[in-house]
Amino acid sequence: MLRLAVFLLSSCFFGGCTAQSPENKLEEKYPEAKKINWRTDRNGNEEAHFTLNGSSYRADFSPDGHWIETERNIKWSELPPAVKESLDKNAHVEKKHVVEIEEVNHHEKGWFYDVEIRKKKGKRDIQIAPDGRVIQKEAWK
Repeated sequence: MLRLAVFLLSSCFFGGCTAQSPENKLEEKYPEAKKINWRTDRNGNEEAHFTLNGSSYRADFSPDGHWIETERNIKWSELPPAVKESLDKNAHVEKKHVVEIEEVNHHEKGWFYDVEIRKKKGKRDIQIAPDGRVIQKEAWK
């Protein structure tokens, strides 16, 4: 622990300190966030669960405060038409097969929809951009 503290202090002194706490980064990114609850996820990242404009969100941050992604659960009716068409065309998915839909803003991928599907052959997630382009499609589990 002492080594980590010395490393962080020397890094800030010699290289300029850019890291922030996840709490500070959340406040900077979402100053209007309310009802904030923090927990550590299985990957060691910090998860903030909060409300914003009446909706519930989850934002993930690395331990040194770098924002990873923000997610919000949405309903089928909130999906853009291009995403619904892509689901039908690329996975033959109807509303009845959808278990969960998340609107995601990711630090590398940008905005997309993560749709969890359940059929007789198992479940899978498909990530689709707002324009209907498939970003990632998991194998059936």
